[in-house]
Amino acid sequence: MNFIFKLKKLNATALTITTLLLNACAQHISSHVTTYQRLEPEALAQTSKSFVIAPNSKIEAQEFEQYRHLLIAELGPLDFTEAKDPKKAQYRVEFEIQSSEQTRTVLDYIPPTHWGTTQGVYGRNGRYIYDPFLSTQIPIERTIYYTHYELKVSLFDTNQTPEKSVWEGKASTDINKNHNTKKATTINVAPYLIRSVFVGFPGENTKTRNVKLPKIKPF
Repeated sequence: MNFIFKLKKLNATALTITTLLLNACAQHISSHVTTYQRLEPEALAQTSKSFVIAPNSKIEAQEFEQYRHLLIAELGPLDFTEAKDPKKAQYRVEFEIQSSEQTRTVLDYIPPTHWGTTQGVYGRNGRYIYDPFLSTQIPIERTIYYTHYELKVSLFDTNQTPEKSVWEGKASTDINKNHNTKKATTINVAPYLIRSVFVGFPGENTKTRNVKLPKIKPF
């Protein structure tokens, strides 16, 4: 019974680590999305809500255009239309996107083993052999290297004086760094963050949820 319990504990620990690395190799991208919204029902009912996307001096022009087109593509099905005259837009859209390199240390447990070169009765020739008669699992610290991506999109009502923030969505995801994720860049991850932040728009105020989207291209 103790042996079975140990194996279950090992499996649970392995599952936790696997979850941390999920976005590195899975067929989906999971994002944590938080929404803050103060949109009035009558505003949501409008079918031609005009908007303008405010420029962002922190992002290069070509990169900004890619994000801009992604935002337009997601806002369109929500009855938002890009204003022909930016000065007459009902809403102003601002966005920020950034990434940071981070690490996380986790404690893993492996079943008891016996090192073969010590001439023990359970292993030889320098191999690790599982020893079911030992009861203490071996703790191992693992350092996970990953990139944290974060997006914030804000919607301001320009008809109010001063302009009032009426909606804000934040989305973040972690991509584990390994040989399979060399192509994971902010540009490649941005489509998933932008789409996830508008899922269920306008969403519940202050609610955080997990949004899973199918991965279109590997990275």
